[in-house]
Amino acid sequence: MLEAEPSLDLLSVKHLDAQRELDATIDGSAEGYVEVSKRLSLSALVKGRVIKAENHRTLTLSVLSGRDGRRVGRIEYQAATFKELREQVSANLWERIRPLLEQTGALPEKQSEETTEPETGPERAGASEPMPRPRKRAAPRPAAPSEEAPAAEPVEPPRAFAPPARRGASCSWLEIMPRGGLMLRSYSYEGEQSGALRSYVLDRAPVAGLGVSFYPGALSSCNFASGLGLSLGFDQMFPVTSEVAAQELDTIGFTGRAELVLRLSFGSFTVEPGLGYYRRRFEVEKSYVPDVDYQALGGRVRLGLRLSAFVAELDAGGRYVLDTGQFGTEPWFPEASGFALEGSLLLGVAPVPFLDIFVSANLERYVFSLNQPGPSNPLSPPAHPNGVADGARDQYVSFMGGLRFRLSKRASP
Repeated sequence: MLEAEPSLDLLSVKHLDAQRELDATIDGSAEGYVEVSKRLSLSALVKGRVIKAENHRTLTLSVLSGRDGRRVGRIEYQAATFKELREQVSANLWERIRPLLEQTGALPEKQSEETTEPETGPERAGASEPMPRPRKRAAPRPAAPSEEAPAAEPVEPPRAFAPPARRGASCSWLEIMPRGGLMLRSYSYEGEQSGALRSYVLDRAPVAGLGVSFYPGALSSCNFASGLGLSLGFDQMFPVTSEVAAQELDTIGFTGRAELVLRLSFGSFTVEPGLGYYRRRFEVEKSYVPDVDYQALGGRVRLGLRLSAFVAELDAGGRYVLDTGQFGTEPWFPEASGFALEGSLLLGVAPVPFLDIFVSANLERYVFSLNQPGPSNPLSPPAHPNGVADGARDQYVSFMGGLRFRLSKRASP
């Protein structure tokens, strides 16, 4: 309502809201307004509210003393439209608000006119009660309903009221994620040439895990450096019994990771690339299928969205397999080479700022070229006793539910 007034310097209410997040003393109380006045060297503050009803619009302005934060007085405008309301404000704002500002000492007893008034000749300078409209004086910007904003004399917002870097982003310095659920595995071959190679399927197995992400820079600030961190994760499959060739075989497995990450926040949207080391081990008793111990280097990108209490994350990444364990030994596939692809989706809610409750689904697929030629003489025994094939596929799917605790520290302004 007041932005069109050339005699006012307005300070956005967003700066006050940002300061409230950093300093509990800026709380809208009388003591809080005194603190605002000290920091900005103000004699008076004006808080405003515009209310839109069916048939009218109402603007209320309250003048507060910068000395004690108490209300000095209030003026009110009412009109059928916003246009008419602006016209009323432009016509007599200073005539009505000046007596209240003078009580706070915000205005000197005598003001000189500036070029904001149209030229009216020397006789206007001698008018009995001129209503000057100075450019530089403490004046407020009325906020939207339920918002309050202090007035500012400086042209630029003061440092104490600058919004924190990456406002709205997650500046947690530690995230702890306990989780649990089910895992499925599917292992098969492509282009089998010889031998008794067997596929393998694990319908489901219980899994429990823990993830920890540490961002040391967020302990002191909330900026670009605060997004650099270390992310660790470990998931253990509970021992189960697999059925292979009509035999029940003990089966164990686990997966782990260690990543360097960089969390970049853009309001409610977050991008987090990561590079790291990954390991997955899976063993089935006897030698019907090869035991695997995949060790890989790779990277991934996480896209996150946090809107109010809703949380969503999407991960995608790839890995180059460095070692495969028994799978790559002489009896099996010593010439094998492969890579892995991974993707995951997480959905959750945040009932309180420090806690997320989520469910997630993860797909991890290893693809191998076995690079094993068949025997030159069909009557000769195979080069590898367990069999020869062109390729292999090893896929893991998990469904999890869990909690994420987010520990944050207030950043310095």
